[in-house]
Amino acid sequence: MARRFASFLPSLLACALQIAWAAQVGADSSHSKMEAAGKVDSDSAASISALTGAMAEGYLRVRLMETGGLDRGPMYKLGRVIVLAQPGFPADAIGLAVHSGEPASARNVQAIVDQTKAWLLNHGFPFARISVDFAATENETRVDMVLSIEPGDGYKYGGFKATGSRMLPEVLEKLSLLQYGETYSVTRVRASLDKLG
Repeated sequence: MARRFASFLPSLLACALQIAWAAQVGADSSHSKMEAAGKVDSDSAASISALTGAMAEGYLRVRLMETGGLDRGPMYKLGRVIVLAQPGFPADAIGLAVHSGEPASARNVQAIVDQTKAWLLNHGFPFARISVDFAATENETRVDMVLSIEPGDGYKYGGFKATGSRMLPEVLEKLSLLQYGETYSVTRVRASLDKLG
């Protein structure tokens, strides 16, 4: 049986992953009763911190024991990383399959999102929207990750206007390294600005 999670904004991904798993796995009943009564002390706060910290490392079945210790359970690994996008979008070019088998930690999940963002920024999609979904299986220690990408319009370099420079615009354009009509790439724009700056 798979557990499904709602889409998260990439910037809140690490926190949302911890909270979602905490809600699914559940803390022990004594802690829940203390929380309901408004009696969460510093020990309980430390327990919650240890619990969410273990989840962020990929121990998704972690639980608090009655003795106060932490039973981490097995470490979950990333299974398939699936990219859903419009037809014709080169999802395989992003290269996310290499993450399969890594721990399902918040750090690795964020690295996948960051890699996807960087690829989009360098291939003409600076305003793409990414949402993330997870499916974890109870009988296996695997988490499948689905990235839904709405790339939006592709952008091309359309030239620039230079003001306040003594150089001719044609000379500046040759020095900029950018060609009119090439696919927008944030890396190339930054390199061009560095060269001109």
